[in-house]
Amino acid sequence: MAVIRLEDKAEEQSTYAVKAEFFDHDGTAVTPTTVQWTLKDSLHDNVINERSAVSVTPASSVYIVMSGDDLALTAEEEAGLLPGERFLSIYAVYNSVDLGNSLPLRKECVFEIENEGNV
Repeated sequence: MAVIRLEDKAEEQSTYAVKAEFFDHDGTAVTPTTVQWTLKDSLHDNVINERSAVSVTPASSVYIVMSGDDLALTAEEEAGLLPGERFLSIYAVYNSVDLGNSLPLRKECVFEIENEGNV
């Protein structure tokens, strides 16, 4: 699965929103039955701020909103030893008219957190 790199940077300890839209295999917008997201650090294995399997009200388009400690840099990131990046994984389940029910959708994106000391 390709990871989408978002161009907009998040400001450290601020608020950052990612818009997720859901489509069937033929490009038709769908409303999933469930939507969840997980936020991990640049090592891609450490969950940030207990943001694992966070539920969102399903819609064909949703905003994943992160703020405060979701966007806090670690000491290693502040020191430049690790990149100040976050990986956002979005998981959804939807029903398709053509392909069946309870089908999984998964997308992942990465974004950079701008160190407030460098602003």
